[in-house]
Amino acid sequence: MVDSNAIATQFVDRLLSESNYMASVLGIPRSDASQLSIVDKVKKAMKDNQDWFMETMKELKSGKPMPYHKNLSIREDDYVAFMQFTKSIKINKVNSIALKIIHSDNIIHFEPKDLADYLKYVVIHLNNHTSMV
Repeated sequence: MVDSNAIATQFVDRLLSESNYMASVLGIPRSDASQLSIVDKVKKAMKDNQDWFMETMKELKSGKPMPYHKNLSIREDDYVAFMQFTKSIKINKVNSIALKIIHSDNIIHFEPKDLADYLKYVVIHLNNHTSMV
């Protein structure tokens, strides 16, 4: 029997070899104020019309966007513009950071420079095939 955890751990161990790297930080473009306003209105409308929203989501086919409805509390042209924006979102490189990967006692941990302090809390335990944040 193949131990898929062991194979995955070996892959991670090889992929994250100990060294200093320049890592790309990926992100999506920030929404502008009008897009954020539309999101806030729709969130409020979903909360205020929860029964309608849940029924609509239940009837929605997988992978299909929610159709426009007046219960969304936005104009139809705002809905169309927002849907076009969400379809055009692409993940892009937004920054680069210096990152050191360290192996110690079958543990992989990270020492980021500059931004990305959160990475210093990520620990990968190779012995028991777990990761912690």
